[in-house]
Formats: sequence, structure tokens, C-alpha cells
Amino acid sequence: MKEIFLQTVNMSITCAWIVLGILIARLLLKKAPKWISVALWGIVAIRLVLPFSLESIFSIIPSGKTIYTDVYVSRPYIETGFTGVDRVINNDLVGIAGVTVEYNFYDKLMLALGIAWIVGIVIMLAYALISYLKIKRQVKISINTHDNVYICDAIETPFILGIIKPKIYLPSTITENKEYVIAHEKAHIKRGDHLWKPLGFLLLSIHWFNPMLWVAYILLCRDIESACDEAVLKRLNNEEKKLYSTALLSCATRQKLVSVCPLAFGEVGLKARIKSVLNYKKPAFWVIIFALIISIIACACLLTDPTSKLSDLDLGYTLDNAKSIEWLLGNNHSYTEDNNNISEICNILKKVKITKNPISYNRSEDREKSNTITFDEKIHLHFNSDFSEVWVDNGVKPSLTHAVKNPEILFQKFAKDIISTSSSELSGVSLQITELNLTDEKPYIMVTFTRESSQLKISYGEPFNLYYFKDNEWIDTAVTEKVFSLIAYTPTEANLTFSHKYPLSLHDLSKQGRYKFETTVHKENDSKEYKIWAEFELKEGYETSTVRTFSPRTCYYESGLYDPAYPPKDRSFKFINDNMLFEFSRGDDYWKPLGSVSEYTLTKENFDYIFELKWQSVKWSPKALRESAKKVYKIDPQEENWYYILIEGEDDFYLGEFTKLGCMWFYSLDDVNVNPSFTATILEINEQTILVSPSEDSAEAKSYDKILVNADILTTKLDAAFKVGDNIRIVYNGTVLESYPPVINTIFNITKTK
Repeated sequence: MKEIFLQTVNMSITCAWIVLGILIARLLLKKAPKWISVALWGIVAIRLVLPFSLESIFSIIPSGKTIYTDVYVSRPYIETGFTGVDRVINNDLVGIAGVTVEYNFYDKLMLALGIAWIVGIVIMLAYALISYLKIKRQVKISINTHDNVYICDAIETPFILGIIKPKIYLPSTITENKEYVIAHEKAHIKRGDHLWKPLGFLLLSIHWFNPMLWVAYILLCRDIESACDEAVLKRLNNEEKKLYSTALLSCATRQKLVSVCPLAFGEVGLKARIKSVLNYKKPAFWVIIFALIISIIACACLLTDPTSKLSDLDLGYTLDNAKSIEWLLGNNHSYTEDNNNISEICNILKKVKITKNPISYNRSEDREKSNTITFDEKIHLHFNSDFSEVWVDNGVKPSLTHAVKNPEILFQKFAKDIISTSSSELSGVSLQITELNLTDEKPYIMVTFTRESSQLKISYGEPFNLYYFKDNEWIDTAVTEKVFSLIAYTPTEANLTFSHKYPLSLHDLSKQGRYKFETTVHKENDSKEYKIWAEFELKEGYETSTVRTFSPRTCYYESGLYDPAYPPKDRSFKFINDNMLFEFSRGDDYWKPLGSVSEYTLTKENFDYIFELKWQSVKWSPKALRESAKKVYKIDPQEENWYYILIEGEDDFYLGEFTKLGCMWFYSLDDVNVNPSFTATILEINEQTILVSPSEDSAEAKSYDKILVNADILTTKLDAAFKVGDNIRIVYNGTVLESYPPVINTIFNITKTK
């Protein structure tokens, strides 16, 4: 909620400047048609509705985003667009961010303000609803005279009520000049004003804390009425204009309830409108042209944010002219003269946005420069550790420090591989990670080996391991058993450094934290393998492979020919999409490849006919499943008469085993990645329930020492399938009912595990 609230506040502050700009424009458009003033308020609505904005050099908004608390930025900062104000506020925020307790206080403050914001929205909408219901009750007894016009004794002023089917309600006290009142209200409906006012109130309800938007809403309502008056006056002569103003005067009675209800459209600002009606003259052609020009300028200046890019700093250099790029990120050094790499890095830097005003006025060269990118050995871009601040050393005069608005762009390219340590069992040989690309279609890690002397003859190969550090031990991140080609690479005597790219698509790097890359090298005339490794840290995890784990849930078909001693429900399955691999496990942690996967198309001939028995219901008929299948995969275990089919349906997955004899079994699957699960030990078995003790490493163990599991979905007898002391995995809907002992009523599967 904090992020949504801050985004709303930023949008609201931006729109406050837009409202100020429109107020100035309205002063210049006093003689212009009022519909132009109404259209200008649409700029405010567009900026409040759209979650993004364009940048241009024409923008007069001081700052497109005032408050920055991005996830990559170590401290919040303010950019109002006014240097003096920014300096005072940000100096205070630096002091706050330097103390952990106060930074937590800031987070709590944002949460509290966010809750207050939600409460305000609820109050605004509740007020509008109550007002609408009161008016609706007032006009419950009314007479339809013609079309959508109604006469009512309980009201004192005419208004429109309704959004989808708007109705015009007139007080019964209006007897003269009624046709002018009706013409005015019909003009509202024709212009769609009964839609724009509720929309304006909805936006005001979201930004209720902004006084400038209250001003905008009030003026919008007045401008809508004035524009509607003009639409009617165009068709009237001087005498009729007097009668029209008389009709408006007759409406100048008590109208408080209608005026404040956003779903009712009553008359507001009558005194000013009557004066305007009596003095109305059709605007000259040149006035309309001038008004349109002002409106176009206002759109260009108010609909866009000011530009603030890295190139705005005094580089004294054009990035496109770079011949070489060198970067030092943490302890990781890299250098490139490849045109494609240079072009890629330059394009990334061109997307970097910075604050318009500096956040520090220190030009010292002793400022933080944890990460540095150098062009042609003369232009240095210095960033802090999380890329949230930047300053430039162009060799003449260092720039001031600016905050980076989108540090994630740089982080994703450069900062994934912050090397902490590297080591080797073979003296004279070292290893460095020069690139870690986890966003590529085929993620990889680029490693550079360095030897001290050409006399040290070594070779290296494809095998490697990647570990994740958890609970004081290194855990293998491989999601499947890997097969490496036994190719040995031997560098030439002239090359003291040599690089190799290792694929990461079969490894799980979805968690943030410490990782270790490890491989081996061989020394000439030495049969020993020497380990060499480097550690790095990920500040956020990345899905390098889409791995889905399934366990059988419901059997829809079984031929009776399947070996009961080896039932499929005791298996778990793992589908690795990016590498199209399918594996199975028989209740242990050892996974075996089941076969290669290829996409498949179901037809009546290759699917429907092989089921010898009818299914339990039409919903689960082969035809219905085939027609609703989103994706189908065929798993070939390299057996001549045997294959599997994995079906991704609308809401579920299905797996079947097939031979020339037909379908052996067909199950729906539990997606363990979606449904929560935990491991536990059986304490007691009853007829339809199991009392278990959750494993210490499970989230459930933190809240419960015992859980009673309702296992009535299982088709086998519990005491036949399990025994006290068995370790099991329970897949359930995530709900634990509070009682003693706590109860899980909805489970999807229970399997034995080691």
C-alpha cells in the first residue's frame, strides 16, 4: 500500500501544478467559449488517470515526481523542482535515513498515512452514496410529463439524476419559462456532463487531501454550467435571453443537497451566470483561434514531464562516439571494445533518468564511487553502491551529485555480480566473474581465468557447480541432473587470461543472497582436479527456468492393467519448461529424467478413442478436455510403446500414461508451486483424519505443534496407506482453522517422503 499511496501523492502534487497552470490559462481565456475551459480540466483528469507520462522540453512542471523511495534507493529524497527547497528537505532526510530506527519510523509513517488515505476515500464515497440515496428518496414520487422529464413536489431546484439513463427533475413550483430550464438540462445530457461530474468527484475522492483539486472540482462544475448556458444562448434572441435569465433566477433557492451530490446535476453559481447571460456576445473568430492556440500550448506544457537524463550532465562528450568502455563494479572489472557491447551499454545509459536538481553541492573527487563506468579512458561516470546517485568526472570540472530515478536499469545490467571472494586450490591461477546475465533468453555466467605465467599450462572444461548459501551450508542450485560434454579447453601460451560462458538455465537463482560458482582446472602432467571458485551476491532473485512440481491428485481413469505395486500416485513430477525436461521422484529427493518433452496436438483420433471406459462425468470427458486444453506436451521416455501426455487445462494440469493398448492411467495434478504444502510426521491415524506434527523447517511449525488433517478425499484406507511415524507431504488450500488441535479441512494430496 505504501507504494500505491506514494504514487498517488506524486500524481496529486504534479496535478496541483497543472491546476495552477490552468487557472492562469483561464484568466487569458475570459472571452473565449466556456467549453474550452471545460476541456482544459480534462488535462487534470488525464494526468490523474494515466499511470505514466511523457517527457518533453516544453514541460513547465517543476518536477514530474516529487517523492522518491524506490526499492533500489537507500534513502528517500524530494525533488520539488526548486533547488533551495530541495536542499533543506533532503538535508533533513539524510539525517533521518542515517539512523535505522528513524528510517523504520518513516516506513511506519507512510503506512499510517496510507491507511488514513484509504479511510478518506471511503468517507468521500459513502457521503456521495448517502446523498444520492436521499435525493432518490425525494424524487420517488414524481410525474413523468414527457420523454425523460419529471415533475416533483419535494424538490426546490431542477437537476439531472442518473448516469446510464439520466432523468430531468423539475420542481412543481416552476410554472413559467419551463422550456428554457428543460433546454438547459437537455444540453447537459447532450454534452455528457452527467458523466463528467461523477468522474471528477471519483478522482477528487482518491485525491481528497489535495486542496488544489478541490478548487479544480468546484471550478469544473461552474465551467460546465457556463458552457451549457452558452450552448443554449446561441439559439436565443435578446428577448429570449432575458426570459432565460429569469428562469435561472427562479432556480436561485435552497439547493444544498443537490449541489453536493456528485450523481445529481443541479444549478450552481447562479449570480455570476445570470450576469454572464445578460452580457453574452458570440465570441469573435480570432478569439476562438487564440483560445485554441493557448489550449494546445497548455497541453504541451502540462501533459508532459520535464526531461532529466544522464546526458544532461556536463559530460563534455557524446556517448555515441565511444570507442571503448571500461567498468569497475565492486571488485568486478571488465573492458570492451566490441561495437555491439558498446552500443548496448550506451543505449542503457541513455535511458537513465536523473533528478533535475542536484542532491549534493560537493564537487570533491573523494565522493563515493563504488561503481564506475569509463569511456575512452577519459570520461568517468561514478555511481554509489546501489546506483541511486551519480556524478561525472570529465577531466575538467567534476559535476554535482544527482539522484538516479531508475537505478534498476543499471542494477539489472551491471550489479548482479558483486564479487566478495574468489579462491583456487591451484597456486598461480585465479577466477573472476566478468558478466552475469540472468535476463537473457538463455541466462549465463561469463568467467575469466587468469594465470600468472605462460609456463603454467592448464586446461578447463564445461562441468561446473553453482551453490546457494543457506543455514551455514552450500546448497546445489541445479534443478535437474546435468550432463556435460567432456571437452577440455587449453589456452595458448600467449594468453594469460581466457574467458568462458557457462549456461545457467538448469539452476535455480530465484532467491536473493550469496552464491558460489565452482569449476575445476587441470595442470599438465597432473591427474588431480583443482577446484577454483568465486562467490557473488544477488540483491534479488531471478527465474532462470520455469520449474513446476506436480503430485497426482485425482484419478479419472485407470485401466486395471497397471502394476498395483508401483502406483503412479506415489510419484511426484517436475516439468522444466525452458529446457523441456520432465522428471519424476518416487517419494524421495532423487529426481530421475522421465523423458524429453515436445509440444503436441490432441485430436479425436490420437486421444479420445484410446479411453476404453466412460469417464465419471461429461465435464471430464476426453472431448471436453481436448477442446479446453491450453497447451499439450508429449513426454517420450525413449521406449517404443510407451509415452506420457501432459495437458495444461483452463484451471488444472493432467497427466496420462499411454501404450499401444490404450491409456493405462490418467490423473489430475496438484501444482505444488501454486498450492501451499508442508512436510510432517504422522502421530495418529483415525478413520478419516490424521494427526501430524509439522517439520521444524516448515512455516506451519512456527504456529502449530500439532495439526489435525481431514483426509476424506483419499480413496484408499488411511491405515493401509500410512502408518504412525511416516514422514508425509501435505498439499492443501492454505487455510488452517483455529481450534485445538487446529484443523485443515481442504487438502489436495498426501504423499510419503523421506
